[in-house]
Amino acid sequence: MKGDRWSKIAIFLVLVIVILSISVTLFPDDTDSLLRDVSRLSLLDTKFDSNKNYRNFQLTNFQCDYNNLEYACYLDYYNNLEELKALFLVSDSKGKVVQRSVTDELVEGQGTNSFKFICSGISDKYKVSWWIFHSSDKTFSDPISWSKPPLMELECK
Repeated sequence: MKGDRWSKIAIFLVLVIVILSISVTLFPDDTDSLLRDVSRLSLLDTKFDSNKNYRNFQLTNFQCDYNNLEYACYLDYYNNLEELKALFLVSDSKGKVVQRSVTDELVEGQGTNSFKFICSGISDKYKVSWWIFHSSDKTFSDPISWSKPPLMELECK
């Protein structure tokens, strides 16, 4: 009987740990940390290939234009997949993500997607990266395409 009781307690503890792990994964307190982990994983892990869907999704242009303390960044693409979403990250010179923009508007066919970054009055150089995901990828865990170094650099004076 004692062994059966201990095995039930052990199973209960394992379930609690699994539930807590899922909770932390799905609802992280530090979004910046989560995004840095995604960035590190995708840039450093050799199993990822930023062109794994190159025939079905192609970036044709990525540029950022400056006007009156604001950058407007445009991503031109050709999408022969389903509807996709783009994640744009802007990080400061220390690597901290200062802006995260998600757009769910990469429809099939040829198109343009954009986001704006407003200089906050703090002089710094910022790096912009973009990530493309299936619209159904709620955890941003399986990018189909992303920017490669050197990243686009924005300067706020």
